[in-house]
Order: sequence, then C-alpha cells, then structure tokens
Amino acid sequence: MGSGRGVQWKHRFTGLAFRISFVVFAATLFTSLVISWVSIHSIGTFLRGELDRKLPSLLERTSNRLDLWYEERQRDVTVFARNQVLLEGLRHHGDADEWELSWYLSFVLERFPEYSALILLDEAGEELLRAGAAPELDPALHSVLVGIDGTEVSALRQMGGRRIQLVSTQVANDRGERIATLHAVLALETLEPLLHQPQISRNTTLQLVDRNGRA
Repeated sequence: MGSGRGVQWKHRFTGLAFRISFVVFAATLFTSLVISWVSIHSIGTFLRGELDRKLPSLLERTSNRLDLWYEERQRDVTVFARNQVLLEGLRHHGDADEWELSWYLSFVLERFPEYSALILLDEAGEELLRAGAAPELDPALHSVLVGIDGTEVSALRQMGGRRIQLVSTQVANDRGERIATLHAVLALETLEPLLHQPQISRNTTLQLVDRNGRA
C-alpha cells in the first residue's frame, strides 16, 4: 500500500497535469512580475517627468518668495531707522536716552522674530548700543558697515561659530545728515518655511545657496 501511494504522489508531481499547471503558474508569475516592473518603471518615469516639468516653476516661485522676504526685511530696517524714538535718542545721546534707545531696540526684536539682534554704530564705526543675541563683529567689518549707502543686505558671514547675515541702513537726522548706522542680524531659521514646498516629495529638498556655494 505504501509503495502504491508513493507512486501516486510521484505521478502527481511528474504527470502532464502538474506540468501544465506549473507552466501556467510560472507564466502567470512571470507576467505579473513584468507588469509590476513596467508599472513601477512607468510611474517612476511619469513622476520624474512631472518633477522635471514642475521644478522650474517651483524654483521660480520659491525664488520670488525669497526675494520678497529680503525686500520686506530691507523695508523693515529702513522704517526702524526712521523711528522718532531712535532719532531723538541719538540727537541727545546720554544715559537716559540710552535707556530709551535700548528699550526701542528690544521692543523691535520682540515684535519681529525675523531678527535675532540689532546693532547701532556711530559714524566712526564704534558700537553705540546692541540688543539681542549677536556675536562680536570683526573690527574690520565695522568700517565696511558704516560706509553703506542706503539699505543693503550683506553676504553670509561666519562669526562667533555661527552664520550671520545683516541688513544695514543709515540713520539720518532731520537735515538728511547721516548720524549713525543700524544693522539687523537676520534670524536665518525663519527662512526655512519658505523652502518647504508641499509639491515635492520628502526625499527632495530645496537649499538656499550663497554666491560662494555655501548652503
């Protein structure tokens, strides 16, 4: 009996029906694998095509948002420098006025998270006052900052173990004479939300790079 059952099982795995079933199964499996590969490849090609098509416009929109952000920072600092509290404090510079100037700079920082510090320099490049967390500026930089004309955004600089970027403007009195310069240290982390775009995948990142190639 045992020998007969062995022959039956052997016949089942070597018979014509089994061979046909195996060939059909193998063909089905192969077809499924091919279809899956083609589908994945097609989807990947489609997504890459969509990304290539959308990326230029995405970069342009992001660039425009960044340009607008920097333009707003320049307008901010220009307005800060024209405030009457600041001008009056500089006109009659003394202990009481220094307290008022300090209060004004701290008030600005509380209201505008885009800035981490404000620095006020006199016409000789000497520091009059500062508010917020700012590294000590290189003395050689002072002469550059006091020579600004209008309102300018500096290049990215490495100071005190951190990267900083300044928005600087001149402070003028009622006669249009320059009496000081105001320098706002940008809080660069506030730029990050502008680089996060829902249209791109999690594996794709946008980076803001300066003219020296530093992200």
